[in-house]
Amino acid sequence: MTLDRRRIIQGAALILLAPSSLAAAQAQSGEGWHPLKGDDGKPVPNTRLPVELTGEIDFLPGVIWVGSKSSAITLYEFYDYNCPYCRVAAKDLHELVKKKPELRLGLVNNAILSLGSMQAAKVELALLLLKGPAVAYEFH
Repeated sequence: MTLDRRRIIQGAALILLAPSSLAAAQAQSGEGWHPLKGDDGKPVPNTRLPVELTGEIDFLPGVIWVGSKSSAITLYEFYDYNCPYCRVAAKDLHELVKKKPELRLGLVNNAILSLGSMQAAKVELALLLLKGPAVAYEFH
């Protein structure tokens, strides 16, 4: 596992922590801004999610829920279809959901990298609304 993939997974794991543990875990992991590059090797912008969004994830429309119906163990992935790291993580997350039946995964489309990202997000949302979460997850 490359260092970049490890950082992404560490960041995702931080979401599972209670708010009181989050600051200590972030400090320990060295979490911060990381330079991102597209498939072409050129830098891509890195944007933080607003706290208003992260505090209301469970109530966002368009989230694709996969795995357990229980919210006891929930992992959220904020992804962009044009993010190379998200593409790699999608395979890892799929395997994780298969191996851990108690895990609930919430896929939150965060189209921030390009116009193509927004267009892909619209296609996914249409699939979710018309065909349901199973088809939208297959598209993901």
